[in-house]
Amino acid sequence: MAKRTALGLVEGFYSAQAVLSLHRQGVLENLTVYRAPALIASEFGYDIEAITAVLEFLYRTTDLIVRNCHGEYRLAQRYEPYRVLGFHLDKFLGAYAEPFSRLDELLCLPSKGRDLVNRSRLAEAFSRAETQGATVIARIIRDSGVRSLLDLGGGTASLLRELGQEDSGFRGWCVDVDPSMCAAATGKIAAAGLEDRIRVICTDVRRLGSALRTRERSRVEALFGRSLLNEFCRSKGIEAVKFLVRLKRLFPGRRLFVADYYGKLTHDSGAPVRYRHTLLQDLVQALTAQGIPPPDIDGWATLYRAAGCEIGQAYEGESDGIEWFLHIVRL
Repeated sequence: MAKRTALGLVEGFYSAQAVLSLHRQGVLENLTVYRAPALIASEFGYDIEAITAVLEFLYRTTDLIVRNCHGEYRLAQRYEPYRVLGFHLDKFLGAYAEPFSRLDELLCLPSKGRDLVNRSRLAEAFSRAETQGATVIARIIRDSGVRSLLDLGGGTASLLRELGQEDSGFRGWCVDVDPSMCAAATGKIAAAGLEDRIRVICTDVRRLGSALRTRERSRVEALFGRSLLNEFCRSKGIEAVKFLVRLKRLFPGRRLFVADYYGKLTHDSGAPVRYRHTLLQDLVQALTAQGIPPPDIDGWATLYRAAGCEIGQAYEGESDGIEWFLHIVRL
């Protein structure tokens, strides 16, 4: 992976600030066709010389922007559809901007980083990232015969909504600690006409025992957690093990579908350039006291076994610089 020079660091900082601003103002999303700086300046109320300089700077220093012979700019085609790029900008430059601005504090006390994450921006990011149509995870869960699912850290309830729309007898529970996520999930569930079959519970997943009644827990056939256990991987995953033990006590014998990723930073000294996305996520994890997750299936299996659980099946793949997996674990 190429290393930045001293001026390259300055260049990267300026580029990131410019890109985030244009993203938040809606400029980038409108650059799916070539547009003249004068037109952009008129539409957004910008000074024409200033916006021209910014677009030219991004054209020369990033692969985001291309320019034609008429001096018009557009978003490079590799970044379409825009929702993918928008997700990364909202997540890494939006939701996680504050922790990095206070790095001097977090290097001493990473636990402060959890409260600095902009949860509203994170909710925006995941809402933007939603796709239409069938997903692989939903198909696997459906083919496993699951008709009632508890989604831990369910965000906007996209998985539950997909399963509910495919099966009129499906029931789901979406648990998330962030009010912004819960509000987004509630609105999308209502818009899909599924409010009578999918319930949103706004609480910390570690407090499920008090948030979900015994009778209601008995109706849960399986559980799902996407990017959930990686939040508890600090100190060799002690908190992850404790959380799994708690789930095993509340839902004995049930299947837990774990969708997560294999960490690289501090685990792999020579991570290829294609894992740049992973390194970014790993650094965020470290600075917000979530910890960097295990690098392979053996590392994750160690966590499961420590909690008295075992992997039944495992699906693995790679996309967008992330080695992802779906483990089916028996609680």
